[in-house]
Amino acid sequence: MLQAQPTGEGELRSSKHVYWTDDEIQAGKWIVLPNLRVARLHHLSGDRRVFITTDGKLVCEHGECSSSICSWLSAEQRARKEGVELPQRNSVCDCENTDGLHWTKAMPQEAVGVLPADSFAGLLATLGTERVTARGRVLRHVPHTSLFLSEKEGMFCCRHGNSLSVLRLIHSGASRKFRGGVCKCCVSAPPRRLGLMRLKK
Repeated sequence: MLQAQPTGEGELRSSKHVYWTDDEIQAGKWIVLPNLRVARLHHLSGDRRVFITTDGKLVCEHGECSSSICSWLSAEQRARKEGVELPQRNSVCDCENTDGLHWTKAMPQEAVGVLPADSFAGLLATLGTERVTARGRVLRHVPHTSLFLSEKEGMFCCRHGNSLSVLRLIHSGASRKFRGGVCKCCVSAPPRRLGLMRLKK
């Protein structure tokens, strides 16, 4: 099963947050991949499960497309030749090839299909991710992270309702009062290069 893998103080335990099963993935359920792309299973390439995103891109089970993987592999090969430390990938992806991530005539060419919601928050509700209320906001847990998303504002925050900007101020030791109170949550911002936080119709 794919499951949330939060880290850091005051964050969720992954064992409590499994929002889909392997059978549901095989059946084509829309899920959230580790880099927060929304996708469903498209086909198998050997042991690799290849997913299709809401905008029709083929990605690995980590949510990465072939161009990103090729870029990392190229940089790593260059580092090995130069005898220097391998560059870190800004992703949990550890794929060593792009097999199955390129469109071919032999692949199923069906359209993306009916989407489960018209927003990322709507998808989290459809998946039934953990729902909490903090500071008057209804929040949904974002799989694979310790983040929550406010259903109304679409704002990322911790489970106590503090936004990422407020958390940065809290951890900076700023001497000011915070309406939501001070918490010890340590959360990471979603990937900047994601670019797809709203589902396309």
